[in-house]
Amino acid sequence: MVPSKAANGAGGLEFLRVMLSKEQCENFSKLTSSMTIVKDTIPEDGFGSTGLASVSSMIDAAGEDVFTFNFTDWYGMGDDFKPLWAEFLNGDITADEARERSQAAIDKVREDDSIEKFDVE
Repeated sequence: MVPSKAANGAGGLEFLRVMLSKEQCENFSKLTSSMTIVKDTIPEDGFGSTGLASVSSMIDAAGEDVFTFNFTDWYGMGDDFKPLWAEFLNGDITADEARERSQAAIDKVREDDSIEKFDVE
């Protein structure tokens, strides 16, 4: 997104165009062994990363059956979940600890009537 009243809106749009180009997304994935939001940017060998190749293959095989968890954005839970997942993926906390902390954050939102709840049916 580029603000409509940005001092250099054209420059912002150009930056996004370049940043989200297939070439730059391929370069990002190659350097970081991470997925990008641009389809078909990961080769079958995952740039030598078996993890990246596996994730890319799994997403490709899922076809239209792919979804995104929106709850952290919808309910402002990113500040709770980002460090929690980092700790879990680093092996600093157990799966049980991650589950308990996740549930506590979810319960806090669920019990707060001032927060709008979304229905995804």
